[in-house]
Amino acid sequence: MLDLLVKGALIYDGTGSPPFRADVGVKDTRIAAIGKRIPDAYTAINGSGLALAPGFVDSHSHADLVLHSAPVSYYKLEQGVTTEIAGSCGISPAPLSRERFADGLRVCSQFAAPPHEWESRLTFAGYMDEMDKNLGCNAALQIGHSEARAAVCGYANRELDASEMDALLGLTREAMQAGAIGVSFGLIYPPGSYANEAELTEVCRVAARYGGVFTIHMRSEGNFLVESVESVIRMARDSGCRAVISHHKAGGKANFGKTARTLELIDEANASGVEVYHDQYPYTASATGLNTIIPDEYHAMGVDQLVDMLGKPDGRARMRAILAKDRGVSPDAVPDSLASTMVGWSESRPDCSGKMLSEAAAEMGTDACELAFDLLRGDRMETSAIFFSMCEDDVERVMAHPRMMVGTDGLYMNGQRCHPRAYGSFPRFLGRYCRDRGIVTLAEGIRKITSMPAAVYNLQSKGLIREGMDADLTLFDPETIVDRADYNDFKAKNDGLSAVIVAGRVVVDGNEWNGKRFGRLIRRG
Repeated sequence: MLDLLVKGALIYDGTGSPPFRADVGVKDTRIAAIGKRIPDAYTAINGSGLALAPGFVDSHSHADLVLHSAPVSYYKLEQGVTTEIAGSCGISPAPLSRERFADGLRVCSQFAAPPHEWESRLTFAGYMDEMDKNLGCNAALQIGHSEARAAVCGYANRELDASEMDALLGLTREAMQAGAIGVSFGLIYPPGSYANEAELTEVCRVAARYGGVFTIHMRSEGNFLVESVESVIRMARDSGCRAVISHHKAGGKANFGKTARTLELIDEANASGVEVYHDQYPYTASATGLNTIIPDEYHAMGVDQLVDMLGKPDGRARMRAILAKDRGVSPDAVPDSLASTMVGWSESRPDCSGKMLSEAAAEMGTDACELAFDLLRGDRMETSAIFFSMCEDDVERVMAHPRMMVGTDGLYMNGQRCHPRAYGSFPRFLGRYCRDRGIVTLAEGIRKITSMPAAVYNLQSKGLIREGMDADLTLFDPETIVDRADYNDFKAKNDGLSAVIVAGRVVVDGNEWNGKRFGRLIRRG
């Protein structure tokens, strides 16, 4: 007898081929049979009128930052996600060093546990062992370059010397040997942003030797977007490492339309034998720390000095003048980028959360720039923000590209306000963009969130409905699947999900996680 049987569903096998109707049988943790009139199993699910796809792969996740406190990732399971690619944007909870312990915690300080819980994270291997338990989703992990650099030289804003470079490459090598699937870069976040292209390329070479991948939050997604993509292509060509551009976008009105050129560059690179992919969340707003408005060089001062600077009139005036110059406005004006920014979460001013900076500032009799400084000072630089900076044309152009994958880039914030992408990205992609707008067909859309990321990240038993593959499956109604989360009700349940299966066992009934955990840590190789 089979353990589980999904009967009569329309099968989207993950290849992008047209769907076909069949039964799918599961034995233990694997797909055991595909066909018509398969004998009964201990448990049967009626798939009539529903689509059955491989479990979705979140190609850009930060779940590793909260797995110690929220290992379930229920908000991903309830989208149909069964595997997460974590450790993105240069940020990972390991490796730490005893000498630079505080700097290592600062890299992911918004999500850091008390120091005594981080002893195992002095090595990437220890960290992976710690995470390999009680998981809701499967997870494959990258080493964050910023975290490794902090372990070597803290927040030093300079080139590494020879011994430091050896140490950085050694940490990368140890992580790859421990089972990391690659390395990630976050080039708007110190200390990773202090690295030059030569340093980044050397790190990529190490990942390439182990068959790994590099993912990259580029140095610019706005005024220097094209130049940043050119840099990624050089890194991939010089290192021989497969590249994934993170959350590919064009930010700021002056840069709308630039994705036409960046996609041309990606096509040219692949035609020449350089492997370049990219991921995207299907929204026109991004989210990250409000502290990203502060120029990189000032982060090297440390949090205490930055907070002190923003607490003094002359310090504020100096910072305001810098921001105005960078954004081409007068010092007494508010840059458009701040006027179109929403406060995500502020510990010191929760009443501002969910409000546009300009709206909250007007209520207080100040302006958005001054309020941003107030929040950063009160939250010790850890205010989260949502930036409405993209246009729909660019989102759809990137989405239609054959090497685009979908990622949430979202975090579970334990009840705090966050971007709805954490809860709704995959139903939004399938419902609003594949079905309703026809940006890609449903079969092609499913390929982009199953077999393609599985191949890119070398997840050899994931991403396809075939006998012998892992029984990670998502059953949904293609006519009704859609997201309901928005910027006010960011945790609203999605519609149209029927069941999610991890390792052959049901973990989501309807749109609700049922409390069961069968995920595992995936180690490279």
